[in-house]
Amino acid sequence: MVAAVRRLTRRLGRRGTLLTLKGVIATLYGYGLLVQPVRDRRGLCLLLKAWPLDAWAGLWITAGVAALVCAWLPPRWDWPGFLAVWAITAPWSMAYLVAWWPLGEYKIGKTKAVDAVIEPRIGGRWYERGDDGSTCQWGSVLSWEPTTRLVLSWDITANWQYDPELKTEVEVRFIVDGKNGTRVELAHRRLDRYGERRDEMRAIFETQGDWGKLLQRFAQAAAA
Repeated sequence: MVAAVRRLTRRLGRRGTLLTLKGVIATLYGYGLLVQPVRDRRGLCLLLKAWPLDAWAGLWITAGVAALVCAWLPPRWDWPGFLAVWAITAPWSMAYLVAWWPLGEYKIGKTKAVDAVIEPRIGGRWYERGDDGSTCQWGSVLSWEPTTRLVLSWDITANWQYDPELKTEVEVRFIVDGKNGTRVELAHRRLDRYGERRDEMRAIFETQGDWGKLLQRFAQAAAA
């Protein structure tokens, strides 16, 4: 068995092996959604507005099969496989990331907030949407690496108003932890941009535990 795996790895190369792994995971994940749907759909509420869960399962399986097929192609021709996997993992992971945000407690708009949105691309907006259709921007996407890393600008001042010139940074990393776990690490940098109120804001983000509380809620939502 080990020898067969080694021969296959030599035949496919690093890119092909990686693409095969991605394809197997995506295919099995999609199949799992069909035979055992998730019990708690809060993390998927945004996606389910577009298509039902079985349709998303089909997309996962399709992306996985595409990746498996492209794994056997030369490196310059295998990019559709990577693109297929990225196209399904990007909205899926971001839906989990934004759907659990406690809008009742963390918002800056005057109206009732109904959605927190991250546009899935570098330069995309990060904002809340009110029930009247209005939006209040929080920042923008600085780095977009679906399933592994996300960097956002946090442009909310010490007076809790949006300022596009503030440019503090929030980095979130998703790190594989064992066979079935993911460790989420969050760092809020460039707090010196708050000037004289730097220590005040650091206390809010760290000592008073606002980011810690949000990560706990995210962990609860992901485990539900």
